[in-house]
Amino acid sequence: MEQTHSHFPSAMREVADAHSVMLIDMTVKTNSLLLEIGPERSKEHFMWLKPGDSVNFPEGARDDTHLNEGGAQKVAGLVAESLVEQNSPLKHWIRF
Repeated sequence: MEQTHSHFPSAMREVADAHSVMLIDMTVKTNSLLLEIGPERSKEHFMWLKPGDSVNFPEGARDDTHLNEGGAQKVAGLVAESLVEQNSPLKHWIRF
């Protein structure tokens, strides 16, 4: 899997550690998800569109960066699970 976020994940971890704040490391979480489901199934979570699928992308799209609605819901679920796992005060607002 190609990493495209440069130094940002490590900088994020350093800031969270320096300020003693909770961190949801979405780099780790999303990498784990994508490795688990594999390259072909991961396309189901991103903006991979065939020509004619969307008026916004009449010629289709092959975008491995931007999530589609289903992918966004899956990633939001990872955030919610993390809030519960880390015993965040926000966990009381989460319903699965």
